[in-house]
Amino acid sequence: MAAEPIQVDILRENDNFIEALQTATDRADFSLDHLPSLLTTVINENRWQRRHVRSMQKVVSFSSFIEFVTAKTPAGLGASVAMLMRMCGDDENALKALDGAVRGQHGGDRKSTEAQIKRVIHPLDLGRSGKYRRRLAADFPALYRAVLAGEKTVNGAAIEAGIYPKRTSINLNDPASAAQTIARHFDRDQVSELIACLYEEMAERRP
Repeated sequence: MAAEPIQVDILRENDNFIEALQTATDRADFSLDHLPSLLTTVINENRWQRRHVRSMQKVVSFSSFIEFVTAKTPAGLGASVAMLMRMCGDDENALKALDGAVRGQHGGDRKSTEAQIKRVIHPLDLGRSGKYRRRLAADFPALYRAVLAGEKTVNGAAIEAGIYPKRTSINLNDPASAAQTIARHFDRDQVSELIACLYEEMAERRP
């Protein structure tokens, strides 16, 4: 008879963890420092699978981690796998736990999850983008929230904020094509400055 109250306490304890995780995904200033370790705990201890949701006054269960992540609050997290990956930043433990959860170790669908990640995450969102993500969170919260919501990439938001230079590709095998590309992105003053810089560079290279 004593086992049932203990089980109920565990389910309620699980809900405390999930409520904290829900708060973390909603608040950029909180999540940046606390979400990775919290998410790691929720995954490694299987807190997401079954809990007594206080606001719903009933027990809620999920058969897969992705189902839990994408389900609307208060039952689920109301987020996306890609969003969680961005918020984990460069935290290796959190990324490893998340990777394991979505690739089948906790009931995830590996094929569909990989497709979701490739579709949403920009290459700059991982690796060296940590400094841009933290700069956005600290100085450009509106842009950072747009990144977390999947509305902008870290690259695009950083360019808009002026902390990362806008870039484009140029066909180096076709001068005419290169000129057309530059003309589309430069105004007259920039073109004049570019020409002057090219003359200086070529002059320095003369024997």
